[in-house]
Amino acid sequence: MAGQSLWGGLDTGGDTSRLCIVDDELGPLLDVTLNSSASAILTALAPYPRSSLVEIAAEASDCSIPLIRALSDAGYRAVMYDACQISRYLRMRRNKTDNNDARGIAELAKLQLPSMRAVYLKSPETQRLRAKLQFRNKLLGQRVLYENMVRSLLQLHGSKLTAGRSALTIERHVHEALEALWSSARIDLSDNVLPLLDLTMAVRRYVERIDAELLAFARAHPVCSRFMRIPGIGPVCAISFYTAVEDPFRFAHAAGVGPYLGLAPKVMQSGGTLRHGRISRRGNSLTRSHLVIAATVMMRDNMQVTPLKAWALGLAARAGRGKARVALARRLAVIMLAMWKNDTHFDEMLPSPKGSA
Repeated sequence: MAGQSLWGGLDTGGDTSRLCIVDDELGPLLDVTLNSSASAILTALAPYPRSSLVEIAAEASDCSIPLIRALSDAGYRAVMYDACQISRYLRMRRNKTDNNDARGIAELAKLQLPSMRAVYLKSPETQRLRAKLQFRNKLLGQRVLYENMVRSLLQLHGSKLTAGRSALTIERHVHEALEALWSSARIDLSDNVLPLLDLTMAVRRYVERIDAELLAFARAHPVCSRFMRIPGIGPVCAISFYTAVEDPFRFAHAAGVGPYLGLAPKVMQSGGTLRHGRISRRGNSLTRSHLVIAATVMMRDNMQVTPLKAWALGLAARAGRGKARVALARRLAVIMLAMWKNDTHFDEMLPSPKGSA
């Protein structure tokens, strides 16, 4: 085995994982099912010289992240590949099993196809921030669900819930609607509405606490605080973009961040036909939505007119407001990455650089 090159494939799961090691001829040397723990995998790899293991690959997932990080810390070259790309290769097999998947991933590690690119593994601190943003997004969905249920119950009986921004305002408006309904029609919905109101208030207060933490972090962070000087960019969007990229020098050119976030149109070419379709929607959907929201805010009538906003409004007049929002979101991402790489500030009085979209 000395001097022999080996490649490993991990098919990770919540409880168990499948580990396969192949040699230069793609023959399996090891094919075992292990507990999904770093210690179990390191023990299984111990008989093989660390220098002979060229690469250990896994499909990018929540289960594989801690294992790949532990293998990297132990001195192995451990990488993750995009799940969509790996699945296309694995579908060529007749049967889908954990054994076949682990061996297929090991083969991909050995083949090193040019189209296969390793997924960038973010630091634990960045992943914790991303998790907070994801958690906040889920809570916002739950908050809207509970408030719409309360609103529907009141409307069903002829009452109307006035909108409010804060938890205290919403709580006051619900109690006022319940009292008005009782006074006018002697209908008591307290047993149905108040439990939903308690859930709504709990979620709202939790989201407000998360927002306060994100705002404090963004103001104290040198990069995020500079992002927030761009009109329309708030703390959530600034942190979302920062954690989605983490290392700006991964991109040779600032324009590359648009396709990375799925904000670039797909190109379909066949013979003499060339057509640009809708945006690819690849990459992180949460950061993409945050950038589109920021672009929407910038294009509002009550926002200050800047050269960037004027460009977006001119595009909206020609191509429609929806396309203009997406194009402005892509340009915002390019500008933010360029600011980050060059350690500069946003100057709203200067026109945006040509070709940055």
